[in-house]
Amino acid sequence: MAKKVLKKEIGTILLVDKLKKIGRTEKLYAVLAKYLSRPKQKQISINLHKLSRKTKENQTVVIPGKILSVGNVGHKLTVYVHKVSFTAMEKLTKAGCKVHSFEKLMDDKPKNTILIG
Repeated sequence: MAKKVLKKEIGTILLVDKLKKIGRTEKLYAVLAKYLSRPKQKQISINLHKLSRKTKENQTVVIPGKILSVGNVGHKLTVYVHKVSFTAMEKLTKAGCKVHSFEKLMDDKPKNTILIG
């Protein structure tokens, strides 16, 4: 009997390849590629209340997984994330947060980022 092979989204595979290339010179991107290469069951999900507790006003945060909508954020953040639920996106924008994808992260290369995961 053949093994069942789980397929990742093609976009995630291409993103991991880009992150690995950049990760040769910058460690943050290598760590992100490692997190995104995990099986779906082991990928990171973080709720808004946990994000709010672990951050301060105007911080730049990188989350190598998905943001879920449980809780609220009481301060402004700049968040770079792989995936975000629709409700969480609404709550973040209401709080004045900026939400960006990893492609934007690779373009901006912000300093003093915090990895939460």
